[in-house]
Amino acid sequence: MHRELAAKLATFDDRDVWQQWLRFAGSFHQYSFSNTCLILMAKPDATLVAGYRAWQTKGHQVRRGE
Repeated sequence: MHRELAAKLATFDDRDVWQQWLRFAGSFHQYSFSNTCLILMAKPDATLVAGYRAWQTKGHQVRRGE
């Protein structure tokens, strides 16, 4: 995962990639730079991210492995 993150960060010198990350990170302003990079790598089309307990308080049950 560390190598993948380093590789992703190396692409940020490209203006278009940086702007894509800025748009993406704008949806997740409560997360750190590193966490938003990891979220983008794991699920580029993510729209909502929350912890296990937060999902439960919203009335959702997280399935094992998700």
